Amino acid sequence: SNPAESAEALAMSRNASAVHQVVANPSACSVETSAFKTGKLTAGKPIVFTIYARGPDGKQKSTGGDSFTVTVAGPRGIHVNPVVTDNGDGTYTVSVDPRQAGRYLIDVLLYGIQLPGSPYSVDIYPAKGMKCTLEGAGLKGGSLPGPLVFCIKITDSQKNPVDIGTEVVEVTITGPGGEKLKPLISDDKSGSYNVEYTPTVAGIYTVGINLFNKAILAKPLQVKVTAPEVTPNASTLAVGSISQAKSAGLKCTLKGSGLKKGGLNEKNNFELVCTQNGKPKRIELKDINITITGPSPVIPHVVDNRNGTYSVSYMPIKPGDYQLSISLLGKSILPRPLTISVGDGSTFLSRAHTPAPETATLAAKVASPADASQVQAKLTSTPSEINKPPGLKCALRGPGLKGSVANTPTTFTISCTSLGRLCFVDSSFVGVEIVGSNGSAITPNIKNLSL
Repeated sequence: SNPAESAEALAMSRNASAVHQVVANPSACSVETSAFKTGKLTAGKPIVFTIYARGPDGKQKSTGGDSFTVTVAGPRGIHVNPVVTDNGDGTYTVSVDPRQAGRYLIDVLLYGIQLPGSPYSVDIYPAKGMKCTLEGAGLKGGSLPGPLVFCIKITDSQKNPVDIGTEVVEVTITGPGGEKLKPLISDDKSGSYNVEYTPTVAGIYTVGINLFNKAILAKPLQVKVTAPEVTPNASTLAVGSISQAKSAGLKCTLKGSGLKKGGLNEKNNFELVCTQNGKPKRIELKDINITITGPSPVIPHVVDNRNGTYSVSYMPIKPGDYQLSISLLGKSILPRPLTISVGDGSTFLSRAHTPAPETATLAAKVASPADASQVQAKLTSTPSEINKPPGLKCALRGPGLKGSVANTPTTFTISCTSLGRLCFVDSSFVGVEIVGSNGSAITPNIKNLSL
């Protein structure tokens, strides 16, 4: 059997004071809700409505004595004590006197069971009228990543602030692609409502505002959001602020030549500056994540200057476009990765520069005492057709140069530098000859560690 029906039947039987008395059935009773919909209900003016008690057969009772309970919850946790009057004819008059503007929930129960349609939502308007004013930079537009903020101020006809609670304030934000953003609405309980939203892409956003389920604007506002740009002549990129409880007011700025163009095989630099409420803010390195991806692996080196600034350096060894991403406290400070272009430079040796290389010895022979094998490292190139890195030098190191056990793989490394800095050399230009003591050639496996 249905537990609710069983409880209802039990409650009815317990409240029957005589064998022939008709007991009201909660599921058959009703509330006259026209009082909830008549014009604008205002604070300080009582709401009066009627409850109709009906028996199991659905017919209205002609006697009273039913234990109806009415609870009224308003904004800010307000509870209003209603007055319920038993008219003795199966009807009950309820009077509710809300003193505060906002949204109320009126719940009507019999024997602890809600009547059909209960609870009822009722909006109460300010007693002296209502005027709404919008202000703030978030209504005029801004740049990614935001957030953007504006304020809704509500006053009465005498320009006094009016608190209506957040339940009746509705803000809709729609992005360029039709995506819906969920704004954060907060208030100071004195009629001012701050709205914060974070755009995800550049474009036109539409902002709609409803109070008490009615639009206050003839048409939604159009807000233009632009993407942050770094021009060739600029060295500073303002990347906005991070909106999190533990980092309220935290703003970040990137500056430095390494944000727009990077030099190949050389150290490129930029700086991350963090402030909070206008003052330097130091963030633990564990909460800062900087990644650079592109044609070659790049590991950025971050130095905490312990004053809210962080020096970042990186060295790309292949030309092309690299993507810079930065997150603080788990939140990205850039709406999308920043593109850094790395040009060909003069310290890059690539197969694309020459169709027919020739051999040129660039390293001395190294003898292995284990089997008298000889190892010779070479770079194959056509000097007339290749922009050879200046001051190119090769160095050999590793256990494979000192000896090994027969039939056991061993390794060594060839490092290429240009003017004292590591430089990238395509593996197709590197030739290694290994000759055994019996004159037989050994084919090595060459792996470019830069890839």
